[in-house]
Amino acid sequence: MMLRVRYASVVKKSRTTHSGSSLNPITHTADPNILVIVGTQPSVTAFSVNRATMCWHSVFFQNAMKEDRWKEGEERKVELPEDEPSVFQTYMDVMFLCDMEDSYEADVIGDQRRREYKRKERRLVLSPERIESLCKVYVLAEKLMDNSTTAYIFSRLAKDFEKSIGAPSLEAVQIIYTGTPTGNQIRKLFTEIYAARGGAILFSEGDDIMNAGVEVAPEFLLDLSKSLFSKHQNIKN
Repeated sequence: MMLRVRYASVVKKSRTTHSGSSLNPITHTADPNILVIVGTQPSVTAFSVNRATMCWHSVFFQNAMKEDRWKEGEERKVELPEDEPSVFQTYMDVMFLCDMEDSYEADVIGDQRRREYKRKERRLVLSPERIESLCKVYVLAEKLMDNSTTAYIFSRLAKDFEKSIGAPSLEAVQIIYTGTPTGNQIRKLFTEIYAARGGAILFSEGDDIMNAGVEVAPEFLLDLSKSLFSKHQNIKN
């Protein structure tokens, strides 16, 4: 319950913050598509995506599609050579869930889209591997300045860990700490989870996880130390 209370206001604020584009993806599905080229040879994939959807979510795409400023806007083509096609595909699925969640709950979508929503949602069963995949999508959404998708992932992870007794894997921690800036909300979430229940995990697995933490995510161990010290001070007081 502590995690939900602490972060509820952040989630609510972020989930309603889009890029500022007036093109709502639900009502402008006929808007022309753009081409997004993801990856480098030999692993390059071209995605044909709806311009309204991308500009609604992403400040990066909204700026790139300005025809009077960038060649990407004139050519309707954006290249993301540093990113993985599989991560971008999952990003598109998560964007769909993010857009459709409120409509689904309000019962204003048709049966076909309702089935598609349920099908994509089932794919996001939060196994350790899927959590790591969502962390990669979170980092990509941060890069694309997509506040609503990062908030959707944050909310989903927070709810999942609230129901479980586990903690994010070190691989997930490394993905987040490598791809997000200091003070990012999901860094704080992971730190809070480990501070609340990670001690047992750290001690049960000996020094290996601590040594690995020093190597792959030293900032995380620093944040965790600060959080544990703060909790200790609160207990003393």
